[in-house]
Amino acid sequence: MKPQLSFYWQVKIFCLFAVFFLFHASTGCLQAQQILWPTNTSDGTASMIFQRDAANKASVRFIVASSNGANITSLQVRYKKYILSGTLESNYVDPRPGSSSLTNGYLNGVNFNGINSSCQVSFTLDIQQGMYQMEALINGSQTWQDFGVGEVFAIAGQSNAAGYAKDNNGEAEVTTPKFVHYNNTKSQFDSNDPGSAGVGRKYYKYYWGKLGSQLATALNVPVAFYQAAWSGTSVHIWYLSSIGTPTAYPSSYPYQNLKAVLQTTKNQVGLRGVLWHQGETYDTGNYNDELNALIQQSRLDVGGDISWVIARASYINGNAQPPIINSQNRLLTPNIYGNNFVINAKAFGDNTTTVYNKINIFSGPETDGFTGANRLPDQTHLSVTGQTQVATAWYTALTQNYGGQNFFSYPTALLNTQLLL
Repeated sequence: MKPQLSFYWQVKIFCLFAVFFLFHASTGCLQAQQILWPTNTSDGTASMIFQRDAANKASVRFIVASSNGANITSLQVRYKKYILSGTLESNYVDPRPGSSSLTNGYLNGVNFNGINSSCQVSFTLDIQQGMYQMEALINGSQTWQDFGVGEVFAIAGQSNAAGYAKDNNGEAEVTTPKFVHYNNTKSQFDSNDPGSAGVGRKYYKYYWGKLGSQLATALNVPVAFYQAAWSGTSVHIWYLSSIGTPTAYPSSYPYQNLKAVLQTTKNQVGLRGVLWHQGETYDTGNYNDELNALIQQSRLDVGGDISWVIARASYINGNAQPPIINSQNRLLTPNIYGNNFVINAKAFGDNTTTVYNKINIFSGPETDGFTGANRLPDQTHLSVTGQTQVATAWYTALTQNYGGQNFFSYPTALLNTQLLL
């Protein structure tokens, strides 16, 4: 039998390896200490936003580390909240629901796992909704990290979901940048995708940033988007790739981008739902059947009844396509019409079971009516004016009440599992 290292030396070796990794991964001066989790995106463009639950809080795991492999022998943490303008409030707060136990702003009663015995310490707190700056005093050295608790969405569909950043197209104004966090971590994408449009445009938000600002202002929470759309794709290609059938696209794409977002994001931060905008490209007569099958496959892959919001969209080259709109509306028709081919899409916020006997499939905006100056010269993609209109249409779809409830009223969000990888 091979000799085994003691737990003490296993911890020491891990800490030294972590320090080596952090040093070489850092793009600037290494701070004396590190907050490892929550973190920013790899390029620092977005902070981590955790999905809130029905009680407007999230369970957040925090991890801090010393930079030299030394045991952490003292640790204090305190928090400030941001207001919508992006300014920090002057006073420290206790972010835990129903708690106000502070000493010099530092939280009392926190159970630090690994204190005095490890170079890495973790702790878990229930955090009320809001955008925060965490301040950690680690072995007498101070460091900071922004994070939030709010709403988290995945985006799927084709170019009017992915965003069209070519031809010098601008993007709708984001009025609350501290509260809107946009992630584009797709491993593969179409040549028309913003990731291909030029330096600095990978995080082109299109109308999603405007929608994020509208939601942040109304709900007073940060909003995060995870981009998974693929320009030029049909629902047929999405469906085939979701079940592993080969297509002309790279193996398992475009669905693989969405699957990766669903599985990783759900574990790390949680997820409210998928926002679907697709219909301009149409190559099958089974749109509603295949979109319903795609939704169900996503639920199998994520391990829960993730909500989907379906935009009614078909406008391309200056023309609407009524058969596509009819198929989208059929998918959104209540199950009381299941035995009759009736097309009667649910109202915004209505969570009635669909004709496919599924819940948590919501009606999104109808975007074909935004024509003329709302479109670029190609009469397909949205100008800045059109983006503003479509963002407002999405906002209405998500916030309009039906029977006293709206999309955010249902406790169907998937909450983080505190699995970090």
